[in-house]
Amino acid sequence: MYLIENAIKNIGRNKGRNLLLGGMMSLILFIATLSIMIYSATQHQIQIYKNQLSASVVIYRDDEKAMKVKNYQEPSIEDYKKFATSSLLKSTEMILTTPVSLLQGKALDEDSTKISGIEREDTEGPTVKVSTNMIYGTNHPFVNGEFENGIRKIIEGRKFENINEVIISQQLSKLNNWQINDTIELQLASIGEKESGRLKVTIVGIYEDHTQAYEDKEMQMPLLNRGNEIFTSLETLEKAEGTFINAAANFTIQDPSKIKELEKEMYALGLPQYFGLQADDSGYQKVIAPLMGLRDLAIIFVVSVLVVGGGILILLSGLSIRERTYEVGVLRAIGMKKRKLAVSFLLEGFIITSLSLCLAFGTAKLVSHPVANALFQQQETIQPSQNEQSSNVTLSTAGGFSAGSGTQFEQIQINITSEMMVQIIGMTILFGTIASMGGIYYVMRYEPRKILSDRH
Repeated sequence: MYLIENAIKNIGRNKGRNLLLGGMMSLILFIATLSIMIYSATQHQIQIYKNQLSASVVIYRDDEKAMKVKNYQEPSIEDYKKFATSSLLKSTEMILTTPVSLLQGKALDEDSTKISGIEREDTEGPTVKVSTNMIYGTNHPFVNGEFENGIRKIIEGRKFENINEVIISQQLSKLNNWQINDTIELQLASIGEKESGRLKVTIVGIYEDHTQAYEDKEMQMPLLNRGNEIFTSLETLEKAEGTFINAAANFTIQDPSKIKELEKEMYALGLPQYFGLQADDSGYQKVIAPLMGLRDLAIIFVVSVLVVGGGILILLSGLSIRERTYEVGVLRAIGMKKRKLAVSFLLEGFIITSLSLCLAFGTAKLVSHPVANALFQQQETIQPSQNEQSSNVTLSTAGGFSAGSGTQFEQIQINITSEMMVQIIGMTILFGTIASMGGIYYVMRYEPRKILSDRH
């Protein structure tokens, strides 16, 4: 107890140099703490997105092989169900899509274009309304990735559970004054001479949409407006009488290194030879690469602070103890042991370091979010763009069903964790020890007579 009280008194007696030491310590701890916070947050996000994105499987078409085939066919929903039986797959998401037109309502932007939402005369039949909406049938537990990640959210009603139940956007419901439990009729698009049927569906949910209305600003028409998208169950479109229903699937493989084994297995299950499989790293490169760049930057900052800051603290500690040579000599002359004197200096260092840490930690927590996100945006701009292979055409879908959809990364969330606190406390102990090393070295090396004689 005496040593602690003496250490506190010594800090008060030497305010000037301790304020200088504390200020430098606060600056060093601020940079180091901020770097550790950013490192821990980015490492956590990297692990999350690696689990989501690194195992996605892409089915692509080899155009050279496809051109040599007389009867070209894309996989059907039944084919995808066969592929889903593979033991190498972690999960499978089935999607059916088809354009539709609203028989008792209007689509968003229907009156603002000459491309869609018009009526044309069919020479062999009645007036036909061009398709204005896309309907998606899915077995995804959250509708799709955009709903799972909060980009879209059901704000009224519920998700579809039974056949012929749908959810629509808030904009579309307001335009047509549609409410929950209203029944609407859809005309399915047709291809060729065979006419598609109609689909009576019940609105059971209305979703809030934070996506951009058009992904391509040069191509604006109701059919491409994201607010016109309608979602339903996979079974609803499986039973629909449509001639223009497209099937797709998103596969997730348990071990990406076994992609070739999965490809062989799918060939055996009926996948045409002009299709191939590859692991999708586009989402990885878009989201994880900037995070890894920011993580590496944080590591560089921590190492730099440890090296440079440690050297500065040793220098300041040495200069400080030289001004206290007489005090050390007197204390040693009156019988204070080296060990107790060393402990006293060590306590002084830890007290100054602890006070500096409180200031540094509070400041770092305050600025961590804006600094981390500013650095992340900078990393996004310097990441090299990935070149696409023009010879391969990916079987993908719109509507937020592509692999990794809804995983757009906008902000780094920094949360204080036990692991982060252990790292910060460990760093504080290290700097506290470094700050005391000059005094401890001086005490251990010289005898009291030598110290007092050197002073004169």
